[in-house]
Amino acid sequence: MGMCIDAETDRVIRRADDVLENRLYFTKIWDMERCETPYEVDLSGGTLEEWEAVPNGDPEWCFMLNRMDYLDDLCLAWLVTHEVRYAEKALSLMLSWVFAHSELIPGPSTRTLDTGVRISAMARTLSTLECADFLRPQQAQAIRESISEQISFMHDHYLPKYETSNWGSIQTLSILAAYGRLSMDPEGERWWDWAFRRAEAQIAAQVYPDGTDWELSTMYQVEVLLYALQAYWALRKRGLPMPKGLNNACRGLAKTLALQVMPDGTTEALGDSDRSDARSLLALTSALLGDPELKWTAKGHPLDPIDVYCYGMGAAESYEALVPQRPRSLTLDAYDSGLFVSRSSWDEDASVTVFLNGPLGSGHGHCDELHISIWSEGRPVLVDSGRYTYREDSPDRPRLKSVSAHNAPTIDGHSGSEPLGSWEYRGFSYPLKPYVRHVAGLDYWEGAVVGHGPTSVLLRRVVCLDGCSWVIVDQAWCDGVHDLQTRFHLHPSLHAQATRGGWLLGDTSLMLHVGEGSEIVREGCSMSYNQMSEQDVVVTHGPFEDRGVQIAVIARGDVSVEEGPLMRADETELDISLARCLRLCFPDGTAKTLAMTFGEVFSGVKAFLCEGVSFHAGVAVVTHDANGSSLDVLRG
Repeated sequence: MGMCIDAETDRVIRRADDVLENRLYFTKIWDMERCETPYEVDLSGGTLEEWEAVPNGDPEWCFMLNRMDYLDDLCLAWLVTHEVRYAEKALSLMLSWVFAHSELIPGPSTRTLDTGVRISAMARTLSTLECADFLRPQQAQAIRESISEQISFMHDHYLPKYETSNWGSIQTLSILAAYGRLSMDPEGERWWDWAFRRAEAQIAAQVYPDGTDWELSTMYQVEVLLYALQAYWALRKRGLPMPKGLNNACRGLAKTLALQVMPDGTTEALGDSDRSDARSLLALTSALLGDPELKWTAKGHPLDPIDVYCYGMGAAESYEALVPQRPRSLTLDAYDSGLFVSRSSWDEDASVTVFLNGPLGSGHGHCDELHISIWSEGRPVLVDSGRYTYREDSPDRPRLKSVSAHNAPTIDGHSGSEPLGSWEYRGFSYPLKPYVRHVAGLDYWEGAVVGHGPTSVLLRRVVCLDGCSWVIVDQAWCDGVHDLQTRFHLHPSLHAQATRGGWLLGDTSLMLHVGEGSEIVREGCSMSYNQMSEQDVVVTHGPFEDRGVQIAVIARGDVSVEEGPLMRADETELDISLARCLRLCFPDGTAKTLAMTFGEVFSGVKAFLCEGVSFHAGVAVVTHDANGSSLDVLRG
C-alpha cells in the first residue's frame, strides 16, 4: 500500500495486536455501541457459545463482536507490517464464525443488522486475502458459501419495518457492495434484484428531501451514510447500475452531517448518539464524492487509514487533489426533520445554535422537541445529555430519552412525550410546523408542541443576536394553575455559579439571566456510549394560571440586559402579559432591543413603538449603533 506508519496507523496496529491476544473492545468512532473495556474471549473453538459471549452482561457487546469489523484492523496491520500472523488471525476468525454457524438460526450472533455489517467486513477481508493468494481454495469456498447463505438468511428474515430502519438499508446496501466486491456477475446473483429494489425503497423512505435521516439521530444518519457510500463506491467501480436516489442520498446525508458538526469537529449527541469526531468521515465523503466544501469541513483531517484500506489508494489520491472551499451556507434548515443549525462562521471559535422541533423519528429518537444546544466561541455550553446505554434494565436509558434530559420547557416538569423502557413510548406530543428566519446577523427559531393529559401548548421562540447572545422565550397554555419549567444542561466541564439575576456559566464569560425562581441540580450525562459523567442543570420555575411566559437570556457578563414594556404608538404601555421588550447593551455602544408579543393584539392601537421606531410584528429587533437605528422584523 506504500503507507507509512503514522499515529493513526499505529493505533490500528495496536488494536490488531489486542485481537491477536483475544482482547476485544470496540472504540472506533462510529461503533454503534462503544465499549472501551477489553474482554478476553477465545473464539478458536468455532462454537456458537463462543460467538454468543456476553462478558459484561450487555447483549450489545455480543452484537459488536459479531459485526467483525476488527477484521479490517487485522488486514491493514498485515499489509503495513507484512507480518503474516495478522492475516492468519483474520482467516481463523472468519472460519471460526463459519464453522460455528453451519446452520443459520435467529440468535444473538445472527441478528440481521449485524449480519449486514459482518458480510461487508468478510467481503473486504476475503477479497484482500484472495488478491494476495493467501487462501487455500477450500477456505475461500467455505467463506464465500457462508456469505451467500448469510445473504439468503437476511432475505428470508426481512421484516416490513426495515423499510424505514437503518437495519434495512445496512443489510441491502451491504449485499450490493458484497456482490460488487466478490462476484464475477453481480447482477446475476440470486438476491441482487431483491436487494436493489429494497434499497431504492429504503432510500426514498429513510432519507428526507432535506437530506437528513428520518430516525433523527446523528449516529444513525452516519450509519446509513457509511453503507450508502460503500455501495456507491463498489457499484461505481464496477460500472454497475445504482439504486435510484443513492447518489443524492450520499450527498444529502454528507452535506447535512457537515452542517451539524460543531467547531471542534464533533457532532452533538442528538437522539441515540455520542459526541463523535466527524472529521475523518467528512474527509472520506469529500474524497468519494469529489466535494471541495466537504473537504473544508474536514478541517485538514487526513483520511483514516482504515478508509484507505477499504476504498484504495485512489480515494487518498482524490482527497489530496481536492482544493478545499469554504462552505457557502452557515445554516441548516431541515424542515422535514425539524433540525435547525446556525453558525457564526466556519472558524474554530465559531458560535453555533442547534434547535429541534420535529417528529419523533424511530426508537433512536428522543423526546427532544424544542431542545436547544449552544456553543459559544468554539466551546460547548448547553448540550444534549446523550444516550449512555441500550440496556433494558438501566433507569438511565429512559431518563436520557425523556424531555427532562434536554434543554426544553415543560409544564409542571411533565410532558406528553414519555419513554416506555428502552424503545417504546407511552405518548408523544405533536409538533407544529416551525418558523425560521435568518436576517442581518439575527437568527430566529419558533416551534410549538401540543401536549395531552391535560391538553396543553408549549411555544418556544429563540433569537440569536450576532452569534453571541441568545434570548429564549417560552410560553405555555394550559387551564389551571401550573409551573412553567425550563432545564438548561451545561457541558460537564462547566459549573454554574449563582449571581444577581442568574448564573455565571463556568469560565466562558457567559451569564444565564433567568431572574428569580431557579435552582441547580446535578445529573448524569453521557458523551459516549457506556460512559457516564455529571453535569450542572439549571432548572427555572415560572408559576402561571392558564397561560404563562418565561424568558431567559444568555450573554457575556459585560452585556447589560434590561426588561421593559412594549409601547403602543400612542405611547401607552401594552400589558406585560401581552408583550415585552428586552434591551441588550453591548460594550461597543450598540444596543439591540427585542420586542415580542405573546398573543394577537386585537384591540386598541395596533401600531407599536420601540426605541422610537414604529412597527407592527410579533417579533422584531431594533438596533441602535453608530449608523443610527434599524428595524428587523423576525416574525409577523
